[in-house]
Amino acid sequence: MKPFDARGNLSRGTRMNKIKVQHKRKLLSLIKLAILYEIALLLVTLDKVPESEVALHSYKFKCRRKTTDYVHLTKYYEAETTEFLLNKKGDFFVDVGAHIGRYSVLLSKNFKKVVAFEPVKSTFNQLNTNVSMNCLNNVKLVNAAAYEKAGNKIIHCELNLGSSSFYTKSRKTERIKTIALDNIVRKADLIKIDVEGAELHALKGAKQLLTNNNPILVIESFNVNPIKNYLKKFGYSITDRLDHTNFVFEKNCPW
Repeated sequence: MKPFDARGNLSRGTRMNKIKVQHKRKLLSLIKLAILYEIALLLVTLDKVPESEVALHSYKFKCRRKTTDYVHLTKYYEAETTEFLLNKKGDFFVDVGAHIGRYSVLLSKNFKKVVAFEPVKSTFNQLNTNVSMNCLNNVKLVNAAAYEKAGNKIIHCELNLGSSSFYTKSRKTERIKTIALDNIVRKADLIKIDVEGAELHALKGAKQLLTNNNPILVIESFNVNPIKNYLKKFGYSITDRLDHTNFVFEKNCPW
């Protein structure tokens, strides 16, 4: 199919494909709004949420009581990001901010080795449970936050434990370990980063990893410009945007 007609305008087929993509994105936006609404309702009645077990892409996951865990394990959660990641294969996948293991578990079949970072102790324990119950021997778990250097920091634990952050304020806090990615990871084909505002800190601890490798980066961010500017020095540029807040960076792209 030719993208342009004889007059230099977009061909009918190209226009139709473009419309289909736009409709798909609108549908996914509506689904995401529905999930956010469900989360809001869930937070109101969090005390009533029981412990449960769910299945996703043939894997089993356990969800904690009084948490929003199960929302992160629906097939609609980050649908574009999930589809993108599941189409990737390689030797090493690094999951920074692994939560209870959605991506670490799902991508374990596509990569020879998965390294998952999760700093919050209770969430890390649930991550360990989900990896163990699926008998995944190729997933290495690190109970620490990826940061510029090794040390300790205070993290604020939200009701939605997947949103625990260094920057928000909450009654419950936890002292967690930090570690530089360069101290743990030597090679990577794909890196997913979801660290609630600490993306630059995680990347600054991965200078050697980014210099010596060409991993695809999928980074959640609500303020992507500082990340984009920092990654330019390593030859990275944005090549896609998924689920509104997840940005794909690839190295040395011609566009």
